[in-house]
Amino acid sequence: MVDLSGLRDIHIPIKPSWWPPAIGWWILSGAILLLLFVCFMAFLYWYNRPKQYALRELKKISTGSVNDVLMARQVSALLKRISLMLYPRTRVASLTDDKWVEFLIAKTGTSFSESQLELLSQATYMPEQSLSADKTGDLYRAARQAVLKLFEGIKNGRKSKKSS
Repeated sequence: MVDLSGLRDIHIPIKPSWWPPAIGWWILSGAILLLLFVCFMAFLYWYNRPKQYALRELKKISTGSVNDVLMARQVSALLKRISLMLYPRTRVASLTDDKWVEFLIAKTGTSFSESQLELLSQATYMPEQSLSADKTGDLYRAARQAVLKLFEGIKNGRKSKKSS
C-alpha cells in the first residue's frame, strides 16, 4: 500500500479581484465619460442659444399674463429686445407706434393680425384691465411665429446679411 500521509490538502485558487480592472474597461469608461461630456456641452450650447432663450421668455410671458394688454406690453418689449440684438441699434431703438408695426410687418411677414399689431403698438398707452384674457392664446402663437421669423436668418450666432 502507498503511504498518503505526506500529501497536503487541495487548495482552491482564490478568485481574481475585480480591482484593478483590465485596460479595456478603463478605455470603455473613459469613452463613455467623454461622450457624456460632449452631449452635456451640446445641450448647454443648444439651451443657451438666443432663439431658445427668447422662446422660453415668450412662454413665461404667456403663462404669467392675466390679460391681453399686459401680455402685449411684454411681448412688444421682448420683440424689441430681440430686434435690438439682431439689427443695428440706430435702426430699431427709436421705433414706436406705427413705425414699430411697420418694422414688425417687414421682418415677420404676416405673423400678426391687424388687431394684434394695433394692440402691440398701443398696449403701452392702454390701461391694464381694458381687455379680457380671451385672446392671449392667439397672441402667443403669433408672437412665437414672429420670434422664429426674426431668428430665421441668423446662423452660428452671427447677424444675417438681411439685417442691414
